[in-house]
Amino acid sequence: LTADRFVDNKLNGLGGKIYRTGDIGRIHPEAGFVEYFGRADRQVKIGGVRLELGEIEGVADERLQGMVKMVAIEAIDGLLVGVASLMPNHPITAQELNHALADQLPQSHLPSEWMMRRDELPINAAGKMDHKAITAWIQEKRRIKMWGHIYSTMY
Repeated sequence: LTADRFVDNKLNGLGGKIYRTGDIGRIHPEAGFVEYFGRADRQVKIGGVRLELGEIEGVADERLQGMVKMVAIEAIDGLLVGVASLMPNHPITAQELNHALADQLPQSHLPSEWMMRRDELPINAAGKMDHKAITAWIQEKRRIKMWGHIYSTMY
């Protein structure tokens, strides 16, 4: 692992080693600043705690087997949001999902919000969960909920 992370510095001609953090960015040669784009993995920091979303999903897949078809965990607006694809005729609550995960995950790793889907979660061309599409779906559902609340308050 260490040899994979410490690589030869080819950026400035000074040689030596640099550490590959997993962050993605680029250096602007004229301006001299670094533009940050995000991470190469699905590691996020929420409430001062570093979380690997894929590891949480792995535990959820194992612990929630038979309760839901598929599970995705996303970080949105500084919160963990779980998305569960429901089994037919098997209603389940967010509290039941978090209770099933609580013996394997610390409180900081449990989703603060769960959203349920009756259909399958989106899959990309590589056959993996399409996290961009899932995130877009979550944001759209939140937007609809917000506007519904505004509309019902006004009328």
